[in-house]
Amino acid sequence: MRNFGDPMIDRRKPRVPCSVDGCERKTVARDLCGSHYTRWQNGRSLDTRPLRSYVVTDDLAQRLAHYAPPGRPDECWEWTGSRNKGYGVISVSQSRVRIAHDVAWEVNHGRSLPPGMVVRHRCDNPPCVNPDHLVLGTHGDNNRDKSERGRNGYNGTGFKHLTPAQVREIRALHEDGTNMSEIARRFSRSRSTIIRVVKRQVFADIH
Repeated sequence: MRNFGDPMIDRRKPRVPCSVDGCERKTVARDLCGSHYTRWQNGRSLDTRPLRSYVVTDDLAQRLAHYAPPGRPDECWEWTGSRNKGYGVISVSQSRVRIAHDVAWEVNHGRSLPPGMVVRHRCDNPPCVNPDHLVLGTHGDNNRDKSERGRNGYNGTGFKHLTPAQVREIRALHEDGTNMSEIARRFSRSRSTIIRVVKRQVFADIH
């Protein structure tokens, strides 16, 4: 009988928990679950934050991991799928599309968003779906975030609240060898923002 698909996947073998520490998913090949096996195939590190708390549906959890591969807890996990005004979007049924970071929060916490609440970004990076960067708040909290950070949509205006002194400090820290993620944490900005500042893609006139 001919076997189709990946020859490394033996569907007759009893499915046991993934060999990666902290992962409770069932194995599909090489003692790895589907997500970790895909990472292994793509040459990505298996030593990532486990997704054992993603409990809503395996399908949603797998798609979240596919379009925003988990990295370190302090990094932004940016959505690589479809976006709307800078925010990731994901299909949750044949007729319903939702904001990806809302779904990521629900999957991570195992419950729906409370009525009247929204998911805010600690990192001020719209495509990020890292659960550690997401926090609940009211619409008022979210509007206040936009006002305080100079953000009105994902159009780059969030940079304007960095002072020239802060821009110079960010670049100096990078030149001294400080990790980009650590700089982002210190200034409450996304890692992608820090990269743009360091590469002079913004504030090129500040020396």
